[in-house]
Amino acid sequence: MVKRIGELLVQSGMIAEAQINEALEIQKIKKKRLGEILMELGYVNSQNLIRMLSEQAAMPFVELKPEMLDENLI
Repeated sequence: MVKRIGELLVQSGMIAEAQINEALEIQKIKKKRLGEILMELGYVNSQNLIRMLSEQAAMPFVELKPEMLDENLI
């Protein structure tokens, strides 16, 4: 069974359960994705959110740095 993103973030220690609950209340009003709300509140950054989303999807997270790219391929 796939874990919810909020559950993964709390289990990883990135945010507190109270922060998830706050974001879920806002989500009921704003009808936005939970991740967007958490970033707007400053509770997570995009990189950490993407890491957790990749874990949720059971896909590897690969961080590409400019020095890792072959300029001939661009």
